[in-house]
Amino acid sequence: MKKEMPDHLPENIQALLMKQSSTSLLAEEQQQLDDWYESLAFMPAGNLLDGGERETVEQEMIWAEVRARMSVTASVKVVKMFRWWKKVAAAVVIAAIAGGTWYTIGLLNRPYKLQLATSTGNVRQLTLPDGSRVWLNASSRLQYNNWQPGKSREVMLDGEAFFDVAQRAGEPFIIHTTAMDINVLGTSLNVKAYASDATAEATLVTGKVAIVLKNEKNRTVQLAPSQKLVTLSSPEHREVEKIKSVKQHNITDTANYSIAPARMFTADSSYAEVAWKEHRLAFFDQPFETIAQQLQRWYGVNVVFNNEAIKTIRFTGTFRDESLSRVIMALQLSAPFNYHISNDTLMIDK
Repeated sequence: MKKEMPDHLPENIQALLMKQSSTSLLAEEQQQLDDWYESLAFMPAGNLLDGGERETVEQEMIWAEVRARMSVTASVKVVKMFRWWKKVAAAVVIAAIAGGTWYTIGLLNRPYKLQLATSTGNVRQLTLPDGSRVWLNASSRLQYNNWQPGKSREVMLDGEAFFDVAQRAGEPFIIHTTAMDINVLGTSLNVKAYASDATAEATLVTGKVAIVLKNEKNRTVQLAPSQKLVTLSSPEHREVEKIKSVKQHNITDTANYSIAPARMFTADSSYAEVAWKEHRLAFFDQPFETIAQQLQRWYGVNVVFNNEAIKTIRFTGTFRDESLSRVIMALQLSAPFNYHISNDTLMIDK
C-alpha cells in the first residue's frame, strides 16, 4: 500500500522519508534528514497543526514529552505527523522510527492520554514522566498520563512489561490489567497480562507489591522478591482453563491464583520470566502450547497443532538471536515431533 505523505512537507523530505521506509539512506541523505528532524525540535507545535487550540496544547505536551522522555536501544528519530493524524481513528499519532521499525504514541480519550504500542518481535524501552523505566515486550500496549505531583501514578497494560519504578513518597504507582491492579513503591517487577491469554502473571524482582485480584472479589495478596503470582485472566477462562492450569500453576479449586518461586536459570542466575528484556527467548518447564504463544509474538507466525498430545510436551530453553527454524530444531532434540513452516504459519504434527 502506498503511504500518504503530508502535502505541505518539503518535497525533498517526503522523498527521503519514503526511501527510508524501504531501504537505507546514503550518508549525505541521512544527514539531510537529521538536520530536518533537529529543526522540528525548535518549531512551535501550533504552526504544524490544522486543529483547534486544545489540539495544539495537547500536541505540544506530547511532543515535548517524547523528546524529553523516550529512550530506546536504537537511535530514535521522531516524526511529527500532520493532517494525516486525522485519519487514524480520530487520534493524533506521533510515529517514531527506530531501526526501520514503526511504533506509535497516540492521544487517547481519558483517563489515559498517552499510549505506547509495540509490534510483533519488537522490544522497546521508555522512561515515564516520573522517571520510572519500562521495557515493553512484543505486541504490547501501555497507556499512561503526565501525572500531577502528589497524585497516584497509574498505567494500563495489555501485554507484557518490565517496570523499574521510581520511588516517590505519597505517589503510589499502580499498574492496571484486566485481571489485577498492582500497587508498587520503589519496585522492579515483570507483569505479563495479554488480553488474549488465559492467565496473567506478576513476577517481583525487588521491593514489594500488593496485588488486587479483580476476579477474586478484589482479594489483596502480597509478593516477596523472587515470587511469581499467576491468576486466571477473566471469569470466562475459569471453567475451561482451570483444568489446564491446576497442574501447571497449582491453581486450586477454591482460588483462581497461585504464588510460587520465579523460575531461575542456574547457569547465570537469571529469571526466565524477564529474559525477554535482554532479547532472549526463554521458557522454563512450560508446555508447548504456552511456548507457541511466545513464538507467535516473537516471530509473527501463527502456530497450528495438528495433534493435541503435542501441546502438553514440556520444554526448558533459552535462545538469543536465533531463527524460528533453529529454535524448533532445538526443541526436536528433546521430543519427537514434525513441523512445517509455510508463509506465516508453523504447523506442528506428531
